[in-house]
Amino acid sequence: IVKTKLVILKGGAKLLFNRQTEVNGISVVFSFNAGAINDPAGKLGVAHCCEHLLYSFPNGKMTRQERFDCAHKFQYSNAFTGTRDMRFVIRTIESKLEEALDFMTESFSSIKYSQEEFEIEQKIIRDEISTRKKLNSNLIYRIYNTEILDNEKTKNLIESPAGTLETFNKITLQDVED
Repeated sequence: IVKTKLVILKGGAKLLFNRQTEVNGISVVFSFNAGAINDPAGKLGVAHCCEHLLYSFPNGKMTRQERFDCAHKFQYSNAFTGTRDMRFVIRTIESKLEEALDFMTESFSSIKYSQEEFEIEQKIIRDEISTRKKLNSNLIYRIYNTEILDNEKTKNLIESPAGTLETFNKITLQDVED
């Protein structure tokens, strides 16, 4: 029987621990209450942009290319932004756990913002938004958030957490830094 434990860490962070002895690996998810619901009116996509920058931007230890190469050392790594939260996920083997945790958290304290890097990431995000629009996968977000939920906080969520090209194009590097 698998027993999940909730551990409250110093500083108030919460850790859900679920040991599965039949699995030879470790999966870590960092989850923050920093989803699209927090985006400023007219700038839907700020949280999603922040997630991209935290995952891809150079930091105190690695360049963008080094971060890309390092991500492939592990079985899986990715980041996601939802309506209410932002998540960073990494799966690895026990011997690489410390390196994996460093990879996922280094940008939290030593991200290196630059306009050049921001413009690289803007193109990636615009392509992502355009693909979603072509697939019409954003329609459900708009209907659910603006017509079904009766909540003032969700009225800004007219599309997926990535936003629309119109809202995303209003986002500046300063918005993300703030």
